[in-house]
Amino acid sequence: MSVHHQSGSRGHIRRAHAIMEARNFVAAHISRTDQASRRLIRYLSMQTHRVLLLVRDAKTGRILVAPPEDELWLVREKSGVGRASKNSWNIVKEVGTKLFEEIDANRKWTLRFNDYYDVIVWDLEPGKQFSNVYSVITQVSTVAYFMCGANFDRRKFLDAIQSTPLPQHAGHVQRRSANP
Repeated sequence: MSVHHQSGSRGHIRRAHAIMEARNFVAAHISRTDQASRRLIRYLSMQTHRVLLLVRDAKTGRILVAPPEDELWLVREKSGVGRASKNSWNIVKEVGTKLFEEIDANRKWTLRFNDYYDVIVWDLEPGKQFSNVYSVITQVSTVAYFMCGANFDRRKFLDAIQSTPLPQHAGHVQRRSANP
């Protein structure tokens, strides 16, 4: 979500602005002991041009993967009189300890073990569709899963990807042939 409102300009009314930006995110718990889970984290951490990633070890509480400090926000806003560029952003919600506590408090079930990673993945740019972050996670997890298989067959993997139907919103995308 990205909302921008501005009033006034060169007339008698002073210029005022109100801007709010939000990023979609997915929070998950994945196994610490699974090879595919570790590979998923590694592959997601390489997608910095598309999504941001924070991984916390639930057993030790240590942060394993984190984006730069200025990218931790999920919702931010700015408002005031004058030019919008002069005012600083007010962070409404950000990824951190407080968000982990809020997620745990709102969850209707509990884990009876702590052998997992807390993973939060969110969009790099605000205002995008949720399908953007979801499709990145789906694509990367599919590759991570298949790459961990002992009998990985590249031809079957390419055939499986090409036979899956495209979402309706991405109907304009063309797939490449498995045989170049």
